[in-house]
Amino acid sequence: MNTIFPDAPRLWHLQQAFLYTIRQDPANRWKTAQSALRATARIEELVAAGYPPLRQLYQKMCPICGVGTLRDFDGSHMVFGNPGLRGIAKLQCTVCGYCFPVNLSRLQESIKEMESAN
Repeated sequence: MNTIFPDAPRLWHLQQAFLYTIRQDPANRWKTAQSALRATARIEELVAAGYPPLRQLYQKMCPICGVGTLRDFDGSHMVFGNPGLRGIAKLQCTVCGYCFPVNLSRLQESIKEMESAN
């Protein structure tokens, strides 16, 4: 979706709908039309609410304000403890100031799983 609609990241959420529709193994597809309708309704809610797609989060776009970027948080030891959690990036938005603990390797794994699912 990000290559088809590079300037419309809200549409990237549609990748979830396509993945469960076109999987080669029928066992990995939606089991019923009702489950497909529930999932697409949830995708519509995510888009309407302004949730960023996973790929944008990996690009470190702030999921709160949608404007700032997430950068390493120098004061993370005061918020997240010292030493920090192993494998967790501590990020702060450059605009709104929100701080986030993020498991970037898990986020990247989720993106790869989505891309390799078809």
